[in-house]
Amino acid sequence: MKSFFARFAAMCLVGAACCGCRSHVEVDGKSYAALTDDEMRELVVMARATMAKNSPSHASKAEVAEMRRIEPDIKIRYYGNCIGEAVVSWELEDRRIEIVYDGVLNSTDPSERDIFLRVMKKQPPMLDFRPGRQQAPPPRKP
Repeated sequence: MKSFFARFAAMCLVGAACCGCRSHVEVDGKSYAALTDDEMRELVVMARATMAKNSPSHASKAEVAEMRRIEPDIKIRYYGNCIGEAVVSWELEDRRIEIVYDGVLNSTDPSERDIFLRVMKKQPPMLDFRPGRQQAPPPRKP
């Protein structure tokens, strides 16, 4: 009986080592391996490095410093095991900056993923003139 439990424990350890501690996500009925927390942190480090390298043309030094200080929003859409589109974004005072990774997200080879930079200015809020909704602001007095 002891040998059975010893074998069972050994098989569990081998199975855990083979499968790893990676979590899985289900997309359209298919299960895919998701990024680990360390791999997600690595994406953030790479995004910050990309912005620091390209900052003169896309962001001011103050904005890059702000991006280093605050944590970004990360959204990932998987379409394979650790393959997909990851959007790392920061909401700054007057715009939103996004770094988009598309491809093998946990690869050390940069040729296995594409990197895009999106800079979007914030739009003023839309006025809703439907009954019971937000009304136009009162006119300013001279």
